[in-house]
Amino acid sequence: MNTAIVTGALIIGLRETFEIALLISLILAVAKKRNVATLQYILLPTLLALIAGFSLGSLAYSVISSSLDTWMAEALSYLLATIIVLWVVVWSSTSTRNIEASIRKSGSLWILGGLTFLFVVREALEIALIALPLASVEFLSAIIGLTVGGGLSTIIAYTIYRYGVRLPIGVFFRILSGTLVLLGAWMMWEAISEVVEGVSLAGELEEIVPLTAAILYAIAAILLMTRSSHPAARENPS
Repeated sequence: MNTAIVTGALIIGLRETFEIALLISLILAVAKKRNVATLQYILLPTLLALIAGFSLGSLAYSVISSSLDTWMAEALSYLLATIIVLWVVVWSSTSTRNIEASIRKSGSLWILGGLTFLFVVREALEIALIALPLASVEFLSAIIGLTVGGGLSTIIAYTIYRYGVRLPIGVFFRILSGTLVLLGAWMMWEAISEVVEGVSLAGELEEIVPLTAAILYAIAAILLMTRSSHPAARENPS
């Protein structure tokens, strides 16, 4: 078992599944206040979205893997994963807040179902595109990490919904986002290492270039994450 792969997959599963579980809990809470049954409007869109998101992610990964040389495919897969990680830690939280506002304002169960599908398919696609490069290294370790992370996040979200437990969710997401930045930096290191190996760079450059790319990625991600969390940045994104 690869501890690094398990840890990375656990972080992905914990953060992404927690977002899904929180939004579904929010929909159920809104429906409960309105005294309406929503299971059929939530369960089917969620299942369809998970299938669609994972299928699209797997298709994209298989196309990349089959159409390029091994080192190019691995490098591109890792680079795509670093972009998705950046999206998750910088812009995903803002779009999630917009979806939450839409759910609270929605008066139609069909609209709630549609919002559920759109949100879950996005999260499933993100999980697939980030986790598949890890699974290509060691499949079992990635599955274990995703399962444990997903299970923990579901338990936490259910506890919040069922018992009304108040947790510092903002702090929780910031910590997870910080660990995702580290994961993204490691993936950037792996991507550039594949490129360096593929083009046969030798000597000190073989170690310096990937390390420099990883450090620059982490710095850029932290700066963007800090800017996106600032109120003024959210009000005036330009």
